[in-house]
Amino acid sequence: MEASVAGLQADDVAMRIHLSAACSIDGYMDAASDARLVLSSPEDLLDIQRERAQTDAIFVGAETIRADNPRLTVREPPLIAQRIRRGLPPQPIKVTVTTTGNLDPNAHFFRQGAQEKIVLCPSAIAADLQSCYARPGLRNRTGWSDLRARHRERAAAQRCPAPFR
Repeated sequence: MEASVAGLQADDVAMRIHLSAACSIDGYMDAASDARLVLSSPEDLLDIQRERAQTDAIFVGAETIRADNPRLTVREPPLIAQRIRRGLPPQPIKVTVTTTGNLDPNAHFFRQGAQEKIVLCPSAIAADLQSCYARPGLRNRTGWSDLRARHRERAAAQRCPAPFR
């Protein structure tokens, strides 16, 4: 099976993607109201923490930032210590993508954690996000080239599994 994401071929880089989703017994992933619907058990949340501790980056859409205001951090001290022992920073990089630039600079995505934050967006709206970019560690990306280079470096260091085929 060949995979392609934004022009990246599975043969170009070794990439592992973990998708975590939950739904209610009647098939809903969110409440009809503005209130956040928590569908995960404490065990599920610990599994998510373990997965986060293994990653280089956490990718979340701008709509999730607007709706749920997630922290996207590793919160368990033993898992943070494990990352540091492996030569990784305490927290994975945060990445989001937006086509509108409608992001609150006070969202947890920007304010929680000292790790690098990357916003992928069209060049035309990059200037609209200046209030977000004023935060330390935040960089705008209007293309995928830097992510591709970073992933190739990681794959070359053989710290991630071979591509799924």
